[in-house]
Amino acid sequence: MGNVENKRAGWEFARCLLAVLALLLIPDGLSAQDAPLRPAEGNEAPAAAEGAAASPRFLLKNGATSLLDPLAPSFNLALEYRLASRFYGHLEGGPLLPFRYFDEPTTEHLRGARLRAALRCYLRPPRAGTHAAYLELLYAYQYTDARIEGDFLRETSAGSYGQRFLYDFRQRRHAGYLNIGIQQIFAGGFLFETGAGLGPLYRNRRYGGVPADARFHTNGSFIWEYGGKRQESFLSIMLYVNLGYAF
Repeated sequence: MGNVENKRAGWEFARCLLAVLALLLIPDGLSAQDAPLRPAEGNEAPAAAEGAAASPRFLLKNGATSLLDPLAPSFNLALEYRLASRFYGHLEGGPLLPFRYFDEPTTEHLRGARLRAALRCYLRPPRAGTHAAYLELLYAYQYTDARIEGDFLRETSAGSYGQRFLYDFRQRRHAGYLNIGIQQIFAGGFLFETGAGLGPLYRNRRYGGVPADARFHTNGSFIWEYGGKRQESFLSIMLYVNLGYAF
């Protein structure tokens, strides 16, 4: 039943993505229809050269959404580089910060990193003073290592008793997304972009540091529980906001 619901949710989200993409394409189509007659052939080359020169070559960005991740915030920096007229490469990475926005579960030595790489195609060349919609293929990787405080039950001949341990938690995540988004570059070079997408995610978890006879009871939360699913794959949704500057 859960798989059926996940598939339905995936199809509904995909339909929403297509609807948003259609809305992004409509203004371009209307402007093309309402545009005046094309200039003489002799004037096309200077206009094309001017448009190509206005497209930024480098874009330096900060992943604002990653900084607000409630489980494992990270400070991400991203570099976007123009490969061709409308095609850009995107590289992003940053360390997980040694704090969390919630107290539960109690963690120590939280460390890791979040890495992303993408190939992006703009529906029209990005330029200062205007917005441009884009399609994006993105690969995301994240590793998380931490020690988490949890309560365990142990059995003896005299009965059972509770004991608190710091257990080892290790997680590796791989995901691929097809995203759509929109980017606005302001006249001064500052930019804002937001995107959303859908794709498969694979997650691998490992636990340790606890005696074999200890049985997990609680860590005060439903997050990162000891002995949870070690390997799983599912359909994941991605949402992000980036701020930056175009050169």
